[in-house]
Amino acid sequence: MGRDTSFQDISIRPSKIREKKIKYFFALEGSKTEVNYLKALIKDKDLKSSSIYYLYKPSFSNLKYLVDEMILVVNKEKDIKLTYQSFFSFLANKFKEDNIYFTNNSLRSIIEKYASSKNKKFNENLEIYEINEIVNRINAKLNEESFLNLDELRKLITNETTFDSSLDKVIVLGDRDKGSFVSTQYDDVINKVNSYKITLIITNPCIEFWFLLHFDDAKSLDASKLLKKDASTYVYDELKKFDSHYSKSMSSFMFDSYIKNKDIAIKRASSYSSSLKELKNNVGTNMPELLKLIDSMK
Repeated sequence: MGRDTSFQDISIRPSKIREKKIKYFFALEGSKTEVNYLKALIKDKDLKSSSIYYLYKPSFSNLKYLVDEMILVVNKEKDIKLTYQSFFSFLANKFKEDNIYFTNNSLRSIIEKYASSKNKKFNENLEIYEINEIVNRINAKLNEESFLNLDELRKLITNETTFDSSLDKVIVLGDRDKGSFVSTQYDDVINKVNSYKITLIITNPCIEFWFLLHFDDAKSLDASKLLKKDASTYVYDELKKFDSHYSKSMSSFMFDSYIKNKDIAIKRASSYSSSLKELKNNVGTNMPELLKLIDSMK
């Protein structure tokens, strides 16, 4: 599709494959709010490294193009891109599982310095050839019995970053956002997610409405304003009345109060629309489906 999309994992999966594990491929419109909220949910569940959580960060916000991107993954036309950060997580878990003594601080330092030498940040993509160069630097610090085998690593990485249609799951999270997501696009997205068995989590008008339900039932809000193109600003301002610290750049730990009230929010959400068909033109959310999915992870 010619778009520059970066990818980042938000957890660790064992590098040795003794049995097939479900990989969860999360694709989110937002680069900060949704990302950190999802991290907070996963942290709250204290999920172990037997599950994998990949996070897609698109270069622009539009559910149609994001779903199209995920269909490429489902069809194995596109694999997950490794970042320096995800490669660090991958190797750290491998060392732990193989009982190789190498501190995470030392490992991170090597990879960060390498990324810096390429004028790249830790969360940016690395090229395949760079794996060899990084591994050579790490092997220089290991004893001969602990050497990393490049052929083995490539096979493991391929397994980690490839979608298995018989097992893995894709979850797309975004807003109805009438301002940039027109009616025909919405219909197209619904047809595609049903055809490719992609889980679509959507809130009308925006994710801030779901956050607001953690503090208030939102029944006093002007229903007509909630369905206008600029509704996100209206909801944002209402949410700020209950959480003055809320911002689009909140870190994961700042969502602690939301996590504590999630059961209340689920109950309040039940009085609003929740089906994808209804959410096209009605206020509501099916966010409880995301929480249920995370609860089912092991």
